[in-house]
Amino acid sequence: VYSTVICADPQDHLWSWGSAGGLIAFGGGSWRRLGFPAGAGGLGSPRVLYEDRQARLWIGFEHGATCFGQEPPLVYTWTNGPFDGDVRVIHQDQRGDLWFGTYGGGLKRLHLGRITTFATTNGSYNNRAWWIHEDADGVFWVGSQNGLNRFEPPGVEQSRKQKAESGNERSLLTSAPTNGGAGRFRSEE
Repeated sequence: VYSTVICADPQDHLWSWGSAGGLIAFGGGSWRRLGFPAGAGGLGSPRVLYEDRQARLWIGFEHGATCFGQEPPLVYTWTNGPFDGDVRVIHQDQRGDLWFGTYGGGLKRLHLGRITTFATTNGSYNNRAWWIHEDADGVFWVGSQNGLNRFEPPGVEQSRKQKAESGNERSLLTSAPTNGGAGRFRSEE
C-alpha cells in the first residue's frame, strides 16, 4: 500500500489513504478498506490525517476537510484563493477547537461549527503552514515555508502574552483583535 498520508491512533490502528483512493486501516494483523468518506466528493487529494481527543478521524484535503464516520457527514470547505483550502496540518488546541493549517490560506479555526480564517500580511509563504505546535501557555508555533511563526490564538489569557518572537523577522506573526486592531495577523469570518 502506497501512501504519504498516515496516522496512528491510541488503539494501535494505523490509518492511511490507499493508492486506489479511499481510507484504509491496519489493525489486528490485517488491512481493511473503509472507502471514501461520505460527503467528501470534490475535495480533491488527501493531505493529512488527524485523530482528535474525541477519537474522531479528520482528513485534510486540497479543498477542505472532513470528519470520517460522522452522520450526517461533517465537511468543511473554504475558497478565498487558489490554495486557501489546501489543508496541510490539523491540530486540536487545549480548548478543544480544531485548527487547519493551509498552503497559502493561513490558519482556519473550527469553533462551535464556524470556520474563522487567521492569516498574516507578511506574504503568502508565511501563510503556508506545515506544522503547528501548541506550548503550555496556549501559544502556537507554526512552521511555515518562510520560517517559524508565533501566534497567540483567541482565548490565550492576557497575562500570558509576551513579546513576539520569531526565527525569521519576515515570518513574524502576532495576533490582533478581530475588529482590525493593531498587529500583523488578521481574522476573517
